[in-house]
Amino acid sequence: MNKRATTLKLIAITLMAVSANATAQVNTFTDFATFSNAITSSNYTETFDTIPDGGFGFASPTNFSGNGFSFTAETGTGNFIGINSPPDQWISTYDVTFIRFTNFSLNTTAIGGNFFATQIDESYINTGVSVTVTFADATVYTTNYLPAGPSAFFGLTYNTNITSLTLSNAPPAAEFMTVNDLTVGVIPEPSTYALLGLAAAGLAGYVIRRRRA
Repeated sequence: MNKRATTLKLIAITLMAVSANATAQVNTFTDFATFSNAITSSNYTETFDTIPDGGFGFASPTNFSGNGFSFTAETGTGNFIGINSPPDQWISTYDVTFIRFTNFSLNTTAIGGNFFATQIDESYINTGVSVTVTFADATVYTTNYLPAGPSAFFGLTYNTNITSLTLSNAPPAAEFMTVNDLTVGVIPEPSTYALLGLAAAGLAGYVIRRRRA
């Protein structure tokens, strides 16, 4: 393959990627680095390291905010509880029930974190987690996710604001939903992808003109 054909092929791949990113679809990630590259520098990670540890837990709902983002965490019954050894706290449920995040700030189009289940002794258990996300345009995304461990990552992006994220047992079982390092953020605006497309098209024209010269 000659140099011109190779260049044009790369441009075509770029244009395809731009088109795919601009399409209204839910994109999922199982790697934090890839997820981080897909969102803008405007984001916020709630580590839950400052929540109360043990005892009788703390009330649901509870609000969290930072770096211009905000959301509410709630559970079905009872309180939340902070588990694991400080300084790396996890947020979990005091009773066997779900964890739901709602009231996201209007700039939230990406979310991800460590979603898993723990036993009554606070240890990780290898079981599935049902993940359901709703969006402002009434789209609902749901999947049964099996994390490889408490540090396994799952995230997603969409072109419309997130309205809720619900985590529950999948299938229903006597485990406690647990979350660590929840990241919320923003995906690039469609105008950004349009600029990338124009840049690729301009490069294609330059290559063709230079070849004819």
